[in-house]
Amino acid sequence: MSLYVFSVENFKRSDEEVDTILEIVVGGLNELVQLAHDLDASIRICGQRELISPRVLERLEGAAESTRHNQSAIVNICFAYASTVEMRMAIQCSVRERLAQEATASDTTFDTVAALDRNMYTVDSPPLDLLICTGSTHRLSDFLLWQCHQDTSIVFVKKAWPELSIPRVLAILIEWRQNKSPPPPTISKP
Repeated sequence: MSLYVFSVENFKRSDEEVDTILEIVVGGLNELVQLAHDLDASIRICGQRELISPRVLERLEGAAESTRHNQSAIVNICFAYASTVEMRMAIQCSVRERLAQEATASDTTFDTVAALDRNMYTVDSPPLDLLICTGSTHRLSDFLLWQCHQDTSIVFVKKAWPELSIPRVLAILIEWRQNKSPPPPTISKP
């Protein structure tokens, strides 16, 4: 699961709006950490850490550290995140890998897609099956653009993410799972 908690674009908002969003995020971390422990999920931070205030970064990293040994699932907290920034960073890292490979190896085969995947924030995460977009507009909002693929289901919810309740998310997951599952086999009678 990946949560688009704070876009790099959010830094363009007023200081008051940014502070309010940050208080909501920091205030909800303890509950998220407890839920992650209950589900044996590890929390990872995806985004430009250098843009995050030390106080908030310390809390985010504490959440990640306290759940790092959990192994059943991964929760990516995308904070100070933009998919275009993630892709640009992955391309730069992949180019450096390719140049280093050319300089040291006689084998010049290079899997570009694998290199990009390896350099994404979400490396080692399972494929993106379901993307829940919140808010009043129907757009991806620069979120996980590289990770979306032909089998990704995208659900648009009118509520803003802070208003999205756990029961509503569970209902979306159940409906998605039912739609994803193949129909039961039909038994024909002779």
